[in-house]
Amino acid sequence: MPLDQLLSVVVLSPAQASLLAVRVLDAVRIILSGNGTHPADTHRWTVALGLSGEVDVGDAPAGEGARTTELLEQLTHNARRLPAHPRPEQVELLHLLEEVAADPRPEPGPRARQLEGALAEVLGPGAGQRLSGQLAALVGAFAHIAPSVSVPLTPRADLGGARPDPRRVPPGPPPPTPPPRRRPVVGRRRARTRRTTLVLLFLAAALAGSAYVVLRDPDSGGTGASARDDRPTTTAPSGSSGKPAEKPRPRPRQDVGALAGRQAGQVTGVEVQKVGSCTPGSPCPVTVTVHLRPAATTQSVSWRVGAARLCRSGITWSQPVAMTAQPGWTTVYASSSVAVPPGRSLALVALTTAPARAQSPPVPLTGSSLGC
Repeated sequence: MPLDQLLSVVVLSPAQASLLAVRVLDAVRIILSGNGTHPADTHRWTVALGLSGEVDVGDAPAGEGARTTELLEQLTHNARRLPAHPRPEQVELLHLLEEVAADPRPEPGPRARQLEGALAEVLGPGAGQRLSGQLAALVGAFAHIAPSVSVPLTPRADLGGARPDPRRVPPGPPPPTPPPRRRPVVGRRRARTRRTTLVLLFLAAALAGSAYVVLRDPDSGGTGASARDDRPTTTAPSGSSGKPAEKPRPRPRQDVGALAGRQAGQVTGVEVQKVGSCTPGSPCPVTVTVHLRPAATTQSVSWRVGAARLCRSGITWSQPVAMTAQPGWTTVYASSSVAVPPGRSLALVALTTAPARAQSPPVPLTGSSLGC
């Protein structure tokens, strides 16, 4: 994996950046001593990391790559993104890395030995092996989240050795268009029959009423049913029950700040930090740091990152990220990305699923607040 791609999505600790600087300087020293070139900072190099944490340095084509000083500056710039409360050894190693990057000496060997000695002094014996495992885990985590990046749905051309295309059959003439179906007239006939029946009933009622008026004594007073008919009648509207129709209840909004506790079990804290610019409707690169209680054995640590709209229900979750904490480790971290939904009042949150369920404080995106 190219170093510049890894640095664009991963935040290295000062110790990890220092180990990479040592390996880059040693590789440059070996190449220059092998071809007898003077160690002037004019060569341009390409740097790549393998899945086991090894570093591969080679000559860059014309117009590509970076000089040794530029590579050290890139590592230093990435390691400056310290957590809110850095440990003293992190600050010490960062200052030393800055001094080595600004060292005007062209020889890479002395600078590599200076950083290597500082790592052993600050972190103790076996620091290189532990840091190599961490770098391998970071590269593996990046390869794990790479498939979540959206790719266009344009089919790619078949590579050599693929199966031959099936024999194409020329398309035949299109089938004849069926005549338009006539809509049934049964409903119309029934409607006409009902209307005719209603008209006949209305005429019969009118004739019966006129006969009643002719046969009735005009001098007699209104009694019985006719007297009752003179009174206004009051009828209740049909179909009204007196109660308004119930509206469907909205789905309850999930509180992004109360998904889990801030610490649980072996997890003593969770932090999520934005690495780059995060805009609605696009992926947002983040770094998640999980603080642990030291354990005597290895323990698996996994989490997901969510992007939530605070005023609406639903959280968009990223792919899970898993790492293995070695015995005695108190912190693990890795970089990933999460798709930010469109809208306003957006926030990020990290939620661990192992070794215990705990969450980070919500982090509002630029231009958003933690309220609706």
